[in-house]
Amino acid sequence: MMRVYYFFLCALIIFVHGCVTYTDWDTSDQKLDSSPIFNTRLYPLSPQDANYLQLSETRNSVLLPLLQADVIILEFFNMYCIKCQMFQPRINELYQLSQSQQYRDKVKIIGIGAGNTDMEVSLYKEKYSVAFPLFADPQLEVSENYRVRLLPYFVVIKRSSTGEFKIVYSDTGGFYDAQTFLRQTQK
Repeated sequence: MMRVYYFFLCALIIFVHGCVTYTDWDTSDQKLDSSPIFNTRLYPLSPQDANYLQLSETRNSVLLPLLQADVIILEFFNMYCIKCQMFQPRINELYQLSQSQQYRDKVKIIGIGAGNTDMEVSLYKEKYSVAFPLFADPQLEVSENYRVRLLPYFVVIKRSSTGEFKIVYSDTGGFYDAQTFLRQTQK
């Protein structure tokens, strides 16, 4: 009986480890400034979200190049994705840490509802108490531009010292520790 128990325990550990993958941070020169990927318009933009993103409250959409942040973290999720729902508290923790004096103006987090409508994204935002902007991507246009295949999926876009943006991280699954992940975005 103990053999069966240990077998299933080992299988479970291997399964869980395989579900959440971690990738090294890429420091390649994948510039985005003129890329159609980076110039995707996200809408609608609420006045509260415009305030968080440090944009005019009269704007009704977002273009990522307009953000003044040094780091933009994109979280791709789906309302019906169980892993996304289970991981959302960790994303909310990441957001709370990003609001500290050290990161507030440097890091912005944006969620993209892959395959979700505005209504589904609103329900997700309310149910999981998400404080950062979430945008619907019902036709998967944004998700396909970033080559999202599995959810949750994260993309970290960083502004270089010359002002150009590049993707420095992109992976499915998530991260182990919010504080470590946030610190890594600053390197």
